[in-house]
Amino acid sequence: YAFLIWPHLKAQGYTHVMRMDDDSYLHSRIHFNIFDFMVLNDFKYAYRAIAEERMCRGLEPIVSAYLKLHKLEPKDPVYREKVTVGFYNNFFVAELETFLTPPIADVLSTIDFSNIMYLHRTNDLIIQSTLVRVFLEPAQIYYFHEFSYQHTTNNPRTKCIQNGGIYRGSLSSTEDFARVCHEESAEYEGLAK
Repeated sequence: YAFLIWPHLKAQGYTHVMRMDDDSYLHSRIHFNIFDFMVLNDFKYAYRAIAEERMCRGLEPIVSAYLKLHKLEPKDPVYREKVTVGFYNNFFVAELETFLTPPIADVLSTIDFSNIMYLHRTNDLIIQSTLVRVFLEPAQIYYFHEFSYQHTTNNPRTKCIQNGGIYRGSLSSTEDFARVCHEESAEYEGLAK
């Protein structure tokens, strides 16, 4: 999801990608075609949740060097104060061309060549998020708030949701969301026994 997905899908004739992990769930209906929505509104990247990712050693110097060399400023005005903030990319939608053309493609190539992903465990979440935050205009980024979404890693010992959570959609009914939370709670009770 950091380097190879963009050229591979482009070669197969796709214009966009959507990721949804196998342990992710949509708990409410999406009342529109996500890809048409992206194209009609000229969104280049969309996400459902925010995350903080501390595994980003080596990334910021690469991005800063590129910005300095090309006399650019990050499009996100708080990027430098919040470099560890990212988009929880277990669910995202992106236009492929955005990641295949400069400046993002140039920086991706430098990041890949640097091997920081392997040497410092700098992951796709923070790489993808940083490039989106630095090089895309805020109007090109969309926060999908309409539908309820869940991404979980179950921990029966603590009965807690890890690596994600349940995010209520703005168009979800109170009853539907309460049902989802109740079912999730019952599942953890069963796992803990």
